[in-house]
Amino acid sequence: MRLQYLFPYDTVILGLLQVYHGIGMDSFFINQPCIMVKDRIVTTGETYFLFSYDGNQLSTSSIVKLIDTFYYNNQVYLLLADLLTDEVLLRNHALNKGENKCQWKLFDVDTLRDILFAKDGLKYPERNIHNNDDLLELDYE
Repeated sequence: MRLQYLFPYDTVILGLLQVYHGIGMDSFFINQPCIMVKDRIVTTGETYFLFSYDGNQLSTSSIVKLIDTFYYNNQVYLLLADLLTDEVLLRNHALNKGENKCQWKLFDVDTLRDILFAKDGLKYPERNIHNNDDLLELDYE
């Protein structure tokens, strides 16, 4: 059972505003600056990096698995499990436009990798897949 079932909301309004909506049974579109994942879609059971901030300083970092997410009272909530400490975490962020300051950020592996490579001025090798006579070759350019 999804936690969202316990917290009903107007799916049409938030969907039309492109702020928050469920995708299938296990994914969620969350258009917020704290969610730094591909296409702004998080998926339950997937692993993410969670960075928490104290002011402008990084205070903690964790490897987490998304258990569930839900919208309630103009806030989006993420229920996470820290994979190293087995601690269950609940993070929330207001969905109003004036609230851009993030106390935490959630990254997927690909987005974090792209940011780190861009910061170092490096280009991540492109992966090209060629299928020739039923042979699969991976080229790194």
